[in-house]
Amino acid sequence: MKTHIAMVVPFAAGLLLAGAEVAEASSQASGRTIVEEIVVRAHPLSAEKLAQPFSVLDGDALMRNLDSTLGGVVAHQPGVASTFYGQAVGRPVIHGLGGPRVRVLEDRIPSLDASIVSDDHAVTIEPFMADSIEILKGPSTLIYGSGAIGGVVDAHTGRIPHTLPDGPITGRIDGRFDDVAHQRTGAARFDGAAGPIAWHVDGFSRRLGDYDIPGYAESAALRRLEEDDHDEDDHDDDEEVRGTLPNSDLKSTGGAFGMSLVGDRGIVGFAVSRYESAYGLPGGAHGHHDDEHDEHDEHEAEEEGQVRLDLKQTRWDFEVELRDPFPYFTDLNVRLGVNDYQHKELEGPGEIGTTFEVEAWEGRIEAIHAPLGGWRGALGLQVGHEDFVAIGEEAFTPPTETDTLALFLLEERQFDRFAVQTGARLERTKVRAQDQGSERFNGVSASAGVVIPLAPVWELGVIADYAQRAPTAAELFSDGPHLATQSYELGDPDLDLERAVNLAATLRYRGDRLEGAATAYVTRFRDFIFQADTGEEEDGLPVRIWDQEDADFRGLDLEVRFKVLVDGPVALDSRVFYDFVDAKLDVSGNDHLPRLTPDRAGVGVETRWQWLTANVDYVRVMKQDQTADFELDTEAYNDLRAQVSGRFDLGGSELMLYVQGRNLTDDEQRNHVSFLKDFAPLPGRSVLAGMRLSF
Repeated sequence: MKTHIAMVVPFAAGLLLAGAEVAEASSQASGRTIVEEIVVRAHPLSAEKLAQPFSVLDGDALMRNLDSTLGGVVAHQPGVASTFYGQAVGRPVIHGLGGPRVRVLEDRIPSLDASIVSDDHAVTIEPFMADSIEILKGPSTLIYGSGAIGGVVDAHTGRIPHTLPDGPITGRIDGRFDDVAHQRTGAARFDGAAGPIAWHVDGFSRRLGDYDIPGYAESAALRRLEEDDHDEDDHDDDEEVRGTLPNSDLKSTGGAFGMSLVGDRGIVGFAVSRYESAYGLPGGAHGHHDDEHDEHDEHEAEEEGQVRLDLKQTRWDFEVELRDPFPYFTDLNVRLGVNDYQHKELEGPGEIGTTFEVEAWEGRIEAIHAPLGGWRGALGLQVGHEDFVAIGEEAFTPPTETDTLALFLLEERQFDRFAVQTGARLERTKVRAQDQGSERFNGVSASAGVVIPLAPVWELGVIADYAQRAPTAAELFSDGPHLATQSYELGDPDLDLERAVNLAATLRYRGDRLEGAATAYVTRFRDFIFQADTGEEEDGLPVRIWDQEDADFRGLDLEVRFKVLVDGPVALDSRVFYDFVDAKLDVSGNDHLPRLTPDRAGVGVETRWQWLTANVDYVRVMKQDQTADFELDTEAYNDLRAQVSGRFDLGGSELMLYVQGRNLTDDEQRNHVSFLKDFAPLPGRSVLAGMRLSF
């Protein structure tokens, strides 16, 4: 594994030296909990005020939204959607931007998998292990680099313990079952301590079968298009897939072990985790083939279309956190993640079509300096390396190596009537492709924001960002069939840096009974990188090229919560939200971008009485008819969910039992963001029962 030892050594040395200081202090460590001062841990300076729009999912809200994919968990937050490639694959989309523009993290280190290469590759972060999930909306390039030009989703797992637990052993055990996919999911975590040593163990197992759908697998728009292309005698409705979506099953297992030495001045710790998943890619029957074929060839094509993925990942994480590490600095955090990832795409029983391998590491050093002239800030260094290899018939990108090196500075200052937050980042990216040379990019990002208290219950945050993103290896060097996106992809090694100027304003209100937030944003892209459909074909697939044009994004996120009843034995809360994003290319003719998130509006009600809680949530997803060339419209649909849960005190432990219904109207739900939207709808009506034992 080429991990560039010369660059890893500074991180290893920092971990060892800082660990020695922690070990010295641990002899006098008490069992007290270290106070967590940072509310949004994905931002090193954030307290309760951020100019940047953000949201946090934790507690009951996280439990209610748990899903088999990280994208599915956060997709009901204002301004956030998800990709969809069956029950195994869902990557977050923020303000209409996804893929390489959204950084997906586990405890502030990227997932380091192959999920940004293709929409059919799963994110190797298990939502059931998360204590909280934080979302930074809008450019976060100052902290996490060009891969965060759209935002950040950070799952905090606690796999590297930061505190000593209150009791000998704490933890939780989860289990859930449903009828739509015959789900059987179990997860458990345990945290304990031996003197100053804190430890963590977790594990999970998930089994989901092919899931039920309300009607046909193919959308009505696609079926009409196919009817236009074929004679009625050649079209047999009995052959259409309906009722259950084939090859949509999922099996995944994993777990982790972590340990930390906890002292008065901080911690030094590590964690090792394993993630394995085997899943089908639904919609395989729409694979390409020639028009002239006999019945035997058609059967073989159908069998070959049922592609399955077999994924394995091992990850090592190391962290040191110190208070008062040296003069003029109050906090130091050193993080290093090392990953070994592989997945095989199986095109038949035991037949490996393509193998993807990723060996990657990333290290971060963040040091918070003491107040200087009223300013408090963080200096940071980020270094990363990735080896990517694809071998097989559908290896649409050559083997590549990507190196990143960045320095960043964040500063904030509190004035009498407002707070200022600003910063800058310098980043160098080098991408080398086998037999195709290399490309270098030097990026600069900067940000300035202000937080203004308008009244005791009102607050205005305004932030302006200038961000740059280096093209990915796939965007630069793709050249081959990519069946996951049903296209023949051609990259462009002459792509330039993608540049964005973003302006966002967030108005927050927090009263005794009413609270809410509204964010309006405008982003102007120069040389926005996107896939353009050429109208040509190669190997029976439409040719799509990676191209650049200027583009404009604008949108609104709105959420309001109101406590209807606060006195008496019953509490009643309500919630409404609305979001939209509009994006246009600066071109003549059709200027719509493909797979853009549709408008949404929702309302929810929660009531609590003693040990009982009931929730009802309704979301209306609007029709998306602002489509790109060769893209079909997606019809509007309803998403009605309800949950009833009860909590029971077991004398030092708590048992939560719940029953949840999803898509209760049994609507045909098609995710416009998904490449599979016309071949694979979301699951139909389901009833889910689960339990959580916390101790």
